[in-house]
Amino acid sequence: MELASIQNISLERDTEDNYDFPTFYFSFSNKKFYFRPLSLEVGSLNFISGEKKCGKSLFLKTLTSQIKPNEIPQNKKFLNYDIIYKPQTISPKYSNTLHNFILDYSLKSSKYFQICEKLLSPYINEPIQSLPEEINQIISFILFINRESLIYIFDCPSSLSSQTKIIFWNILKEISKNQDKITLVVENNMEIINNIIDKDNGKVYVIKKF
Repeated sequence: MELASIQNISLERDTEDNYDFPTFYFSFSNKKFYFRPLSLEVGSLNFISGEKKCGKSLFLKTLTSQIKPNEIPQNKKFLNYDIIYKPQTISPKYSNTLHNFILDYSLKSSKYFQICEKLLSPYINEPIQSLPEEINQIISFILFINRESLIYIFDCPSSLSSQTKIIFWNILKEISKNQDKITLVVENNMEIINNIIDKDNGKVYVIKKF
């Protein structure tokens, strides 16, 4: 959950309105994955959706060059995109309380901190390493949006409550539109997606098993 867990992948920025990712292919001993190309528009909130264990996290790790596919794409332009990535699993190493963490990392300086503050307040004096997963994800989200980048990729665990995810996605939708960013998140609840997505400026990329 510390800053080291949230990774800036590259520092280059294009001047285009769309950022394209190529086809990716993986072959393992018992599974194969084929991920279609993806094009993301500046100013958009986009969703990755699919069944459990269909490869959503694998796909995001490939987009961020954490994992190499079996066949290296000819177009490697995506390797230079300005991306910040929050993996699904986080492992807090901070040993003090949530209150101290907020002070040490200046979380209150974020304009969006107040939106999440009510969810954090019951745990304010708890050690970071004893916090529930949902609270750790909220803290990591605040750290995530405080980083400067063009493309924000947030791998969200399915265990997160709908209330928390709706807060997250509305914040990212606002950031995308107002700051000309691209955001890409994992969400399997189509009702949430349909209520939030701007269909004229956002995509739902569905990963299917076959």
